[in-house]
Amino acid sequence: MIKLAIFDFDGTLFLGDTLPYVAKTWKEQTGNSGRYYLLYARIAPFVLLYKLNFIARETLKYHAVQLFHDLFRGMTKTEIESLFQTVFQQIRPQFNQKIIEEIETAKKEGYHTVLLSGCYTELLELIGKDLQFDTVLGMDLPFNHQLFDHETRPQFISGEDKQKLLHAHFRGVEINWEESRSYADSITDLPILNPVGQPTAVNPEPALLDIATIKQWRILQD
Repeated sequence: MIKLAIFDFDGTLFLGDTLPYVAKTWKEQTGNSGRYYLLYARIAPFVLLYKLNFIARETLKYHAVQLFHDLFRGMTKTEIESLFQTVFQQIRPQFNQKIIEEIETAKKEGYHTVLLSGCYTELLELIGKDLQFDTVLGMDLPFNHQLFDHETRPQFISGEDKQKLLHAHFRGVEINWEESRSYADSITDLPILNPVGQPTAVNPEPALLDIATIKQWRILQD
């Protein structure tokens, strides 16, 4: 029987959102400013709806992921891996030191550490290698003969999808859920916070803070 220590990425381990860094780096590497600004023009209505509380954060992220898909059109797997390597170098200094310490503590205490996110797997694997995660689970980009397959839309990973990814990966493995830990910042991550015996809300958004307070969960804030 194993015990898991599950860590979200955006807003938890990384003190920010990944997508803007991906777009900025893509613009710098390709020099295609027109396509870059068109992307943000297409995203802008969803951002406005989110700020006006007409749509949820999860809905905003869903549409952003679908639109970002077009940035990779025509790119090879090698080019995309190079892009993510640059993104990793840019965001690494902004990792949450408290969470890095939690990862290190979990490893010392015999936990199987899991980086679980709706972020791109190719980027998460760089982070997983850097911080020595045991398992990395994220959103896989589609490729066809080493070329990005723009006709296949990547599957957006919601909180419930994270739970499904987790159970699929550890199918047949006996897990001590009561002793397991989970770290996340958003209410959409309840599917990976509720099952464990030691949930931690990290810089939680207001809705998650309310739940964490009521349930007397551990709360980590900067």
